[in-house]
Amino acid sequence: MPRRPHTLLELQAEGFTPGELVAVRMSGEEAISEPYVFHVEFFPRSLEPLDVKALLGTEATLLLHGPDGGDRFVHGVVDEARDLGDRHGRPEYRLRLVPRLRLLRNTRRSRIFQHLSVPDIVKKVLSAANVKLRLALSSSYAPREFCVQYRESDLDFVRRLLESEGICFFFEHAESSHTMVLGDGAGAHVPISGDARVVFRGKEDHVAEAEHVSSVTRTQRLRPGTVSLRDFDFERPALDLTSKTRNDPESLGWEVYDYPGDYVKPAEGQSLSRVRLEALRFGTKTLAGDGTCHRLVPGATFELAEHPEGDLNGEVLVVRVHHEGRRQEVVGDVDALEESYRNHFVALPAGVPYRPRLATPVPHILGIQTATVVGPSSEETQPDTHSRIKVQFHWDRDGKSDDKSSCWVRAGQAWAGAAWGASFIPRVGQEAVVRFLEGNPDKPLLVGAVYNGQNAPPLALPGEKTKSTVRTDSSPGGGGFNEVRIEDSAGGEEVFLHAQKDEDLDTLNDKSQRVGGNESLLVEKDRSRDIVGNQALTVKEDDASTVEGSQSLRVALNRETRTKGDHSEEVERNQSITVMAVHALNVKLAAATSVGAAAALGVGGGYGINVGGATNIAVLGARAETVGGKRSEAVAGSRTEMVEGARSSRVLGDVTEEVEGGLSQMSEKDRQDDVGKNHLSEVKGPMATGAKKLQLKSDELAVVVNSELALLINKSGTVKLFAKSLTVDGKNIKLKGKKIKKDGSGSGKRKPFKEVLDESVADTMREYGPEGGPLSPADAKAFTEGKYTMKVLKKDVTVHRLFGGESGAQGRWVTAGPRPTGLEGKIRMALRPEWGNTATQSASMTLKAGTVLYEGGVAGQGLGYSGGATQILIKTPPQGAGEFLKAVFL
Repeated sequence: MPRRPHTLLELQAEGFTPGELVAVRMSGEEAISEPYVFHVEFFPRSLEPLDVKALLGTEATLLLHGPDGGDRFVHGVVDEARDLGDRHGRPEYRLRLVPRLRLLRNTRRSRIFQHLSVPDIVKKVLSAANVKLRLALSSSYAPREFCVQYRESDLDFVRRLLESEGICFFFEHAESSHTMVLGDGAGAHVPISGDARVVFRGKEDHVAEAEHVSSVTRTQRLRPGTVSLRDFDFERPALDLTSKTRNDPESLGWEVYDYPGDYVKPAEGQSLSRVRLEALRFGTKTLAGDGTCHRLVPGATFELAEHPEGDLNGEVLVVRVHHEGRRQEVVGDVDALEESYRNHFVALPAGVPYRPRLATPVPHILGIQTATVVGPSSEETQPDTHSRIKVQFHWDRDGKSDDKSSCWVRAGQAWAGAAWGASFIPRVGQEAVVRFLEGNPDKPLLVGAVYNGQNAPPLALPGEKTKSTVRTDSSPGGGGFNEVRIEDSAGGEEVFLHAQKDEDLDTLNDKSQRVGGNESLLVEKDRSRDIVGNQALTVKEDDASTVEGSQSLRVALNRETRTKGDHSEEVERNQSITVMAVHALNVKLAAATSVGAAAALGVGGGYGINVGGATNIAVLGARAETVGGKRSEAVAGSRTEMVEGARSSRVLGDVTEEVEGGLSQMSEKDRQDDVGKNHLSEVKGPMATGAKKLQLKSDELAVVVNSELALLINKSGTVKLFAKSLTVDGKNIKLKGKKIKKDGSGSGKRKPFKEVLDESVADTMREYGPEGGPLSPADAKAFTEGKYTMKVLKKDVTVHRLFGGESGAQGRWVTAGPRPTGLEGKIRMALRPEWGNTATQSASMTLKAGTVLYEGGVAGQGLGYSGGATQILIKTPPQGAGEFLKAVFL
């Protein structure tokens, strides 16, 4: 654009050729974090009237030409044009030049931004308004989860956000554009264009420089010296979110405290308190001055030089500038004008950070609102772990009524404790009642829900106005519900409980239930009841039960039924009663049993019938009696049995007969006894046997007298006599043998049948009787008179065990030395044949030193099994005798 060399002011507007508009006067105000405003008065060079409406919304540039050729551009948009009428015989006009940012005050919006930082939100807003933006930020800014522009202009919204973060803005101008710059530190501010050194020249000085500062005043003010902020994080309620920044001890202790601080991290709180304090301390020290340097712009620095007060010299940051410029006319020549320019500025020392104050009003929602609960299209409800939900506000035109329409909104409950309280999660489609913490639109809180034309109450009102209910809805899909309903209508009071599927009741202690009238229970399927303790049921009148199917009753222990009146049972088909143990039936009066057809009685064990008077059994046909187990019969008087035919008796098990009086048996013919195994006879008195001829046939024969073995004859032909003295009396005594040896060295005593553990291998610890010892009464009884000695082995010892038949070698009873097998061994060891141990084999095992033993004589077992040997009981380790003996038996 060609410029006239001596023109201070020049105006170029969109739609006009250069020089077509002549600027005669201008005034302007610009400051950091404020949109600038310049008023320019002009007239058309053609002196033809203009249509001022055509200027509105167009871009224009005001040029301030410096005396040394340095130009200053002020670019903007014309938002106001005025016809001033004729002046000096020409039409004059005035326009207002502002940045495109200032046009945003003409909007008013309500909208939501999510997960964006303040710089990102500002960029998004300004980009939509075609405002050029440059970021000169040195700090990073966390995204805001939920940020609401509520019923405020875009300009106020942007300024409010920037102020909250301590970010300032200013403008850079070019010939055909202007750019908004965001800054948060000294690095954002650069020196003015051209020479950044501006000299001071007072009014009394001869002014040689065209650009100079003519006056400077310094102002100092008291400001708060401490800012404290505090906040609360519901996810970490115990976390102390107090932050404090202190500066300038000369502030008289003034503190600014605010809550909430709008942060949830301690580091963010510390940064915010510092930013708040720096904003509040703006104006602590300022410089104000007048001058002629048109290059001073807010947001830039310059060096003040040659001031007589040396401490005023130095680099300063321009905060605010007011401009005044004009052409002084020479009458009759529009090109011959005297020009003048002055400005007034406010500056800070360059090292002092500039932070905008919280000057823009913050919108508040003082009342309550309603919103619609929303979520993913596939879900009816989708809370997070804190029972928060999302909503679509009615004023939000951009939301899609989905899970991205809002931030997570906490839902208030009647009670809320540590894993206890109430929990009613709002469902998608419900109209929720919302309040805002501190009235802040960024902090919604759901406090309830209301019915509407789509969501009707669960009761038919006003007809059911006396009912109160809590009814839920099956999810997903609906169609079912759970409900607790209370009817308060006088005379019709009711508490109604409905479970759509299952109902669980858990009572950790007692439960009591009282029904003043009738009670009915209908279970359409199965019912089970488990009672860990006792159950008592009292029915004061009749008790009737009907079981249309089968009935089963299982009693693990005893069962008692008592009927004070009559008792009758009718079974239309079969009846089966199984008694695993004893069955006793006691009828104090008469008893009658009638069987219409055949009757069968099976007794697996004993069977007894006790009749106080006479009994008569008449069997018209045959009679068969089968006893599967034992049978006993007791006859108080005599018993006579006569069998006219043959009698056969076959007993598959044992037969025991006990006769308290004499027993006489007579057979007119032969008698034969066949015994498959052992035959034992024990006679407490004398026993006599008379026969014309007596024959004893046996592989071995032993005679025991007074519990001592007297005679032993085995199948090899060996005959042994054991006696203290032997007398043979007879007329003729003949001894015949191949070799007859006479030995007079015998002691007259029987050979002792015992071998004990002596002190060389064991220590005697203590002797015990049948009671009070370490052994059980059952084990002690196996020793003679219950007496035994407890010993501990000093060294390893080999012991022996007689066994055979079915008993095997498993047992803890052993002897210290090998024992002879056969009849002698069984007599001395008291091994009765009916015990199943034929003592045909022996086994050995080694006991380790330290083993505890119990030693004593073998107790007699009757029937000639006198005992007398020494036996040893092994004390086994905790794992048990079986495992121990398996490991030690050879």
